[in-house]
Amino acid sequence: MLLTVEKVIFLKSVPLFQHLDDEDLAAVAEVASEQEYGADAVIHSEQQAAYHLYVIARGRVEVLYRAGSSQRQVAVLSERESFGEMSILDDEPRPRRAMVRALKPTLVLKIDRTTFRELIYEHPEISLAIIKMLSRRLRQKDLEAEVAATLGVGAQYG
Repeated sequence: MLLTVEKVIFLKSVPLFQHLDDEDLAAVAEVASEQEYGADAVIHSEQQAAYHLYVIARGRVEVLYRAGSSQRQVAVLSERESFGEMSILDDEPRPRRAMVRALKPTLVLKIDRTTFRELIYEHPEISLAIIKMLSRRLRQKDLEAEVAATLGVGAQYG
């Protein structure tokens, strides 16, 4: 089990939280619980409601999307990356056809929606960090769509 100070040091290296001051990082570390998953373990299944932000402390996960009877890998995430940000900000569910699975033994820091919302009210800089990260992802998807349109092929998720 990580001590709060160890979580703070780790969170400082996570792009999502790297611009926060020590007080904000300590607040995040206090509410982040640890959860371990073995290789091939499902972290989030298609049927689960989405109520958590996950930060990968160790390991690697894949995001799979089901289309018909097949699944397609749409992302691979490693240490210091996160998922679940949108689901804790709005009340919309994750796509019902999306699943997250550990590719190798994985340790995540997990923060539930209610606690995270309370945290951002007390520490607004956390909100700005999330907005910046989501903007970067949207900008990347826009670029991918523009390249795909220029090349005359369908946009791919990834």
